Amino acid sequence: MIPNGFLGYAAALVTFVAALGSVALQLYAGRHSPQHLVLVLIAGWVLSPFVILALLHRQARRWPAATRTTLFCLMLAVSLGSLAIYGAAVARPLASRPPAFLFVAVPPASLLLAVAVLAAVWLIERKS
Repeated sequence: MIPNGFLGYAAALVTFVAALGSVALQLYAGRHSPQHLVLVLIAGWVLSPFVILALLHRQARRWPAATRTTLFCLMLAVSLGSLAIYGAAVARPLASRPPAFLFVAVPPASLLLAVAVLAAVWLIERKS
C-alpha cells in the first residue's frame, strides 16, 4: 500500500526510475575506466540516497500528513535534481575528464538536504 495516494505513488516511481538512470549515467561516465571495482562501489554510493528515501517511504504511512508530503516532495526533488546534475555532467564533461566529483558529492548532499528538511518539518509539527 502506498500512502498519500498519487503523490506517494509518483514519488516512489520517480525515485525508482531516477535511481536506475543515475547509475546508468554514472556507469556511462566511467565507461573508459579500467577500475571496475571502483565503478561498482561508486554505483552503490550513487544509489544510497534513493535506497534510503525508499526505506523512509515505506515507513511514512505512520507519519503525520505534512511530514509524509514533505518526504514525497523531497523524493521528487532529489530524484529529478540528481538526474539533472548527472545528465549535465555526462553531456558536458569538464576538461574532457569524467565528472567523478559530482558522482561522489551529490549523494551526501542529497541526504543532508533530506535530513535538514525533514527535521525542520518534524520540529514544526511537534510544536503545533
